[in-house]
Amino acid sequence: MPLGFLPIAIHFLWERTSTKLVVRLMKPETKSAQTSWLPLGVVLLILLFTPLGGLWWLFLAAVIALGWLKFLPLERTLLWGAVVFAGGLFSAGGWNASSLSPVFNPREVEDAQAFDTNGLRRLEVHGFNGFIRLNVSSESKLGVERKGGASLNLERRGDVLLLTAKKPFFAWNSGINLTLSVPANLELSLKTSNGVIDVAGAIKNLEASTSNASINVKDTGNTDLKLETSNNVITLERIAGKVNARTSNGSIRVTNAGDVELKLETSNASVILERVNFANNTKSSLFTSNGNVQLIGLNAPSGFLIRGSTSNSKIDVNLPGFDMKLEDQTFEARRNNGFGMAQLEVKTSNDRVTVRP
Repeated sequence: MPLGFLPIAIHFLWERTSTKLVVRLMKPETKSAQTSWLPLGVVLLILLFTPLGGLWWLFLAAVIALGWLKFLPLERTLLWGAVVFAGGLFSAGGWNASSLSPVFNPREVEDAQAFDTNGLRRLEVHGFNGFIRLNVSSESKLGVERKGGASLNLERRGDVLLLTAKKPFFAWNSGINLTLSVPANLELSLKTSNGVIDVAGAIKNLEASTSNASINVKDTGNTDLKLETSNNVITLERIAGKVNARTSNGSIRVTNAGDVELKLETSNASVILERVNFANNTKSSLFTSNGNVQLIGLNAPSGFLIRGSTSNSKIDVNLPGFDMKLEDQTFEARRNNGFGMAQLEVKTSNDRVTVRP
């Protein structure tokens, strides 16, 4: 039997064995007849999740032929044709059933091209279904990977440069990857989805948001960071300044940071601070639920106050030189070195808090 007739065979088999739910395919529709959606769904799954998706055009040709020969009513011909055509579009667009994201073809990668950043103060990047990787360099370059008909628009507005990814009409399997080299001390706004954001080098400030992917920032100098993702981690290395970072189902890790003020929030994951120096006269906080907190090598020049609490777990604090108040599920550690004490509030639930020098 030709593969194109497979959807019709599925429809026939289903209707023969479940007449309570569907109407016979070859009989005229009546007012009480109901369309069977299950066979349509089965065919769509076959097109999306099996190698037969590459032969969607044969399925479509068979449906058209059966309609032309009056074996299918016009209504069902149009319905089946629309389902097969939609499945074919998704399949041809590079559907990846394992990751629900577009598959990038190396042949679609463009060489990095130089672009003008003279007099530039701010860079705004709006992507989708792909990564943004940016590093500070003496040369300004832009590399692009496109998938599924996505395009990129560059627009200069005075001292602001906008890079905007454009979605095609059928955007389900489209996306764009961006690799940038830019001069130092720019204001950055980076937004994408289902793709990593990586930033390395001295910048003025950064707003970054994505989903289902990590955010990694390092060596940025003293700057303000506002970061948000979901279902993945946020990693910060060798940074300074005010940091507001939020995720869910992913850990937050800050290492080798100096003169910071932190507001960190996650859920169902850990928060880890290692070798972090807090700026004087600042109030920092970190919150998680169902995740542990590890604080190792924290310091503040003019005094430090750490308050912490958890529930349904233990607190393990060892801070020589601090005045301690420790109970089962709360603690306070204080050390006065002068004026301008830094404060840190720590809260978690259902997991452990560990503090070490």
